[in-house]
Amino acid sequence: MLWYSQSVPATDTVPVGYDWTTEPEFDNNYLTIDRDQFAALYETDNIFPERRVGRATYGWTAESIAATKAIRARAAELAPPTLLFQAGLDGVVVNQAQTEFCAQAPRCELTKFTVAKHELLFAQAPVRQALLQQLQAFLDDPSTSTQR
Repeated sequence: MLWYSQSVPATDTVPVGYDWTTEPEFDNNYLTIDRDQFAALYETDNIFPERRVGRATYGWTAESIAATKAIRARAAELAPPTLLFQAGLDGVVVNQAQTEFCAQAPRCELTKFTVAKHELLFAQAPVRQALLQQLQAFLDDPSTSTQR
């Protein structure tokens, strides 16, 4: 994908993703298994259109892949504590790559939500609640704070 992304015009868009200007179909979406949260995503983007990110460009894709490769190559050097949430049903990112990264990073804690898709903050209520509780505990823990 990196080679292809670098060989086409950087401003061309990748032909996947949602056009949030029209209401997308819930069935077979890659963002959430919660129908109400999927509707909330759409509604939020219509209330705040400036938060829409749109489809990825090939330029963004190439930069993202290159940056990810560089970060993964140096995972063992990552000093700050890292909390990584993983959606078990994610069809956007490569979970195995996240798992390998976290295994190599010395202070990485991986939490898997096996019944969630990509948008964890728009997952079912139990997933959101567990994620937010763990995030709050991580942020409150003095051992995970770093000097700013």
